[in-house]
Order: sequence, then C-alpha cells, then structure tokens
Amino acid sequence: MRAVARRLSGVTIEHLPWQRVFDLYDVPETTFFCDPPYADGDQSIYDHAFAEVDHRALRERLRAVKGGWIATYGDHPLIRDLYADCRIEEVRRVRAINQAARREYVELIITP
Repeated sequence: MRAVARRLSGVTIEHLPWQRVFDLYDVPETTFFCDPPYADGDQSIYDHAFAEVDHRALRERLRAVKGGWIATYGDHPLIRDLYADCRIEEVRRVRAINQAARREYVELIITP
C-alpha cells in the first residue's frame, strides 16, 4: 500500500461532471485521463449517458486544454473521425468485466 500511496501522491480523482474537472484543473502541468463511455456501448450502465453531442463536446474541449490528455475509447467510426488529427494506438484486449460475454475487442488510446 505504501508503494501505491507514493505512486498516487500527485493524483487527484474527482467525481464531478467532466466539464467541471476541466474548469478546475486545466493548467499546463495537468494531464487529463479521459475514459468516456464508448460510442457504441450500453449507455444504460452510466449515471449520465454520453450521446454523439457529448463526444463532440469532449473533443472540442480537448482541443483547447492547456495541459496534456490521454483518452481511451472502443474502436468506432465516430471516434476515429473526431480524433483523426491525433495519435491513435490500437490495443487488442479481452473484455473481462462480463465473464459470460468475454470477447476480444480493439481499444483506442488517443493522444494529441
């Protein structure tokens, strides 16, 4: 636990709307990790569903941040289009959350 505490000593985890997090912490020294609901995911499992307009709003906000950012998404044409000007790395992995529906999928790791 001490190693974990040391590693996370400079990390802030918030439970706020994403827009508010950007408002509070956007300075050049900040790196945002964004893991929004996937564009083709089951929106019913989230407290706040993420429609196409929300994906577009997040992308516009990321264009303007002073700090750095990393976003992870499932592979989807909308996401590839929105982030076409960014570095997109594909990672193949097995979905492990639902053991009954284990399958391989492509996750996108996106950086400016």
